[in-house]
Amino acid sequence: AINYMASSEGADSAVAEIKAAGGEAAANYDTVATPEGGRGIFQTAIDAFGGMDILVNNAGILRDKTIFKMEEEDWDLVMDVHLKGHYCCTRPFAQYIRDNNRLGCRILNFSSVSGLYGNFGQTNYGAAKSGIAGFSRVLALELEKYGTTVNTISPGAATRLTIPIYEMRGRKVDEKAPDQNPQQIAEVCTWLSSGEGQDINAQIIDVMNGWVGIMQQPALVKSFTTDGIWTLDELDKAMPALMEAKRAHDEEMKEKGAAVPLPK
Repeated sequence: AINYMASSEGADSAVAEIKAAGGEAAANYDTVATPEGGRGIFQTAIDAFGGMDILVNNAGILRDKTIFKMEEEDWDLVMDVHLKGHYCCTRPFAQYIRDNNRLGCRILNFSSVSGLYGNFGQTNYGAAKSGIAGFSRVLALELEKYGTTVNTISPGAATRLTIPIYEMRGRKVDEKAPDQNPQQIAEVCTWLSSGEGQDINAQIIDVMNGWVGIMQQPALVKSFTTDGIWTLDELDKAMPALMEAKRAHDEEMKEKGAAVPLPK
């Protein structure tokens, strides 16, 4: 079931492309930002195909501004579409999985390096995308008993959402180039949704610039203990040592994470 956030043109175009390639698809024009819309999108899939096994949450908008200029509406719109949209579309599917004991399903949620790393002028978008990563980690725990995997995609490609950013930064846009083509992300989603992807769960997969990688998730780098409550004098020693350990860890991860050719 294809939804383009109430855009009939986008949804109809995607459906036509899928059918032209020999597949089956059904359009839905409900908003992802309300529980009613989420249930409508879910019901479209059930009515059209008789069942549902895979959910890909990738609806998105941008309202980029620094915090000094960001109004409440800018914040709420991004949160509604991204973070709340993931909840609204996931909840009816999760209930369907539980009520029918439907095993081996897949949920793919879309985060962003803007939330995972941070990006200037995107406090709303970054907060929502970081929240999606946390949402996914918890959801993976809640649905694990049903054999459902929940993974997060951190994507990068030339799309309707990002092309203006490419152009603003003076980067040449070539939607067909392997490192910009959204197809690179579709292939990863397809693999994770297949039988081969069953053992990958609660992970963040980075797909952009022609590479595919797996991201480190929050974990302690180094820690200290002390007798009783920490004192300021002790923290004068502990905090610089922690930061030095973090810097060394970041350098090591940067080196290990650099993209290399896939072994033949």
